[in-house]
Amino acid sequence: MNKQRALVFLVLALVITDYVHSQSAGLYVGDTLTDVPFQGRGGILARSLAWINENAVDNGVYTIRLNTGETILAMNVAAPHEAENVSITITTVGIKEVVISVYLAMDMGRDSGAPFSLTLGGHTTLRGISEGPVPMVNVYATCNLTMSGNAKITGTSADLSSVVYIDGGTFTMTDDASISGNSAAAGGGVYVADGIFTMSGNASVSGNSAEYGGGVYVCGGTFTMSDNAYISYNSAEYGGGVYVFEGTFTMNDNASVSDNSAAKSGGGLIVDNGTFSMNGEASVSNNHYYGEE
Repeated sequence: MNKQRALVFLVLALVITDYVHSQSAGLYVGDTLTDVPFQGRGGILARSLAWINENAVDNGVYTIRLNTGETILAMNVAAPHEAENVSITITTVGIKEVVISVYLAMDMGRDSGAPFSLTLGGHTTLRGISEGPVPMVNVYATCNLTMSGNAKITGTSADLSSVVYIDGGTFTMTDDASISGNSAAAGGGVYVADGIFTMSGNASVSGNSAEYGGGVYVCGGTFTMSDNAYISYNSAEYGGGVYVFEGTFTMNDNASVSDNSAAKSGGGLIVDNGTFSMNGEASVSNNHYYGEE
């Protein structure tokens, strides 16, 4: 009986352990059978990131494929400390949504300062569960955050801080990527302090709220929308869709800021000391404000 139980436990352990093997593009980490199990506690994502943090090499490219969600401390997503130009992609197996609940802020580049790239792809959803006033993702200089496919980031009204805070790094949203459901003092969805924020494809920032810039707050750097990217159904006291305090905001192609609202001024957007331009068929329309300054 003991031998049978031991065999069952061994089989189960092998089935749930991650699959790791070398590829020309780097390291692949997935949800299947393996003979190289990770050490330590936590789910597949937490253990995979911990492994990469300890073993990444310069210019390494790593992919993590998930089919089940989990809750992690965002410190597990920090850039590897001993390697430069590391690229990590977190994506899904198939079309099922996989929800990753993040408890603390994810800091990209603050400690190491090394160039680092993180891509959220597939049907990955990053959901904030912190009740403190901290952004879900901080993108510092030399770092790049990309959302592609159907990736989503959803915040929480208890955060009182932007979902993504860009401070010298680069943030790109493309395909059908979306940011929604957050509340902040400034920049309900995204706060651009410095660096580059780009939206393309059908990417969207919607359903967020703030005192200034319900969708996006630009305090420096550059913000560019192109293709069919849109900012909609956000709300604020000032600048329901976008508030440009400083920096540059450019809309190209069919990009749109629409159906946003402001309680006091600028239902669609407010440009304070910054620069704003529209090209192609870009539009700012059907926005509303309900009071006076």
